[in-house]
Amino acid sequence: MTKRTKLLIIIASCAYAIAWYLVTQYAAQAYVNSRFDAQKEQARQQVSLAKSTFEAIIFKDIYLADSLATVVNIEPQFAIDNWESISAKLMSKSTHVRNVAMAPNDIIQFLYPLAGNEQALGFEYQSRPQQFASVMTAKRTGSLVIDGLLTRWGQPPRFAVVNVDLNRFKKVNDDLGHDAGDELLKHIANHMLSRVRATDFVARIGGDEFIIVLGRVRDEAAIKRFVEKLKIDIERTPLEYQGELIYPSLSIGYSIADGNKTREALLSEADRDMYAMKLAQRTELS
Repeated sequence: MTKRTKLLIIIASCAYAIAWYLVTQYAAQAYVNSRFDAQKEQARQQVSLAKSTFEAIIFKDIYLADSLATVVNIEPQFAIDNWESISAKLMSKSTHVRNVAMAPNDIIQFLYPLAGNEQALGFEYQSRPQQFASVMTAKRTGSLVIDGLLTRWGQPPRFAVVNVDLNRFKKVNDDLGHDAGDELLKHIANHMLSRVRATDFVARIGGDEFIIVLGRVRDEAAIKRFVEKLKIDIERTPLEYQGELIYPSLSIGYSIADGNKTREALLSEADRDMYAMKLAQRTELS
């Protein structure tokens, strides 16, 4: 074997060894990257699942608290008379709520459970305005629910905001008194609450105006059916007050979240849609 042949064999062997080394390194790195990507995806899925589970628990507690707030807003005397049973029911269904309080005139007068929280009785929120400036009203609660739904899911949210306005409410107050007006508002609110799901939200946001937040909306046709049925059912169910039958008249508008609208845009669109119905009804009557 000549020196040239030996040299070629050595060069070929070195080239083969280098090639084999590079191939094995590439294969090993590819395997490591594949395992890393798989573990990364698994970790991402676990984090996403944990996040969704956590959000579901938190929002369940928010809805339960909102339900209690709605009862207090609509039937304050009923809430006072049945405070312990209502609060106990909420606590039994909640995961993280540890105590609830009711503060007429911004002074805590009702607590559940009372044991261990006695010192909070009589606390006046106005004495700490800087700390409790953001105590939620019904209107603010509605805004928080909308904000929560807008940011809750990774995919575009799908829910609807429904604006319900009571027509000729001032006439009821003027003709029959403010007590009659209050009873009519309760009458309408109770009917709305009976027609929504546990995951939906109802709140009074003005003198004669309500907001309904409907989650898990399938399509616009379903919202239209809901609005039409709600209007027909309530307007066909009069309030009997001191021998008088008061027939409600409603104007209803809605907007649907599509992933691009802000909370302000949703509320504004629902408000415009409601006023369009109100104008159309006035035109029909004229």
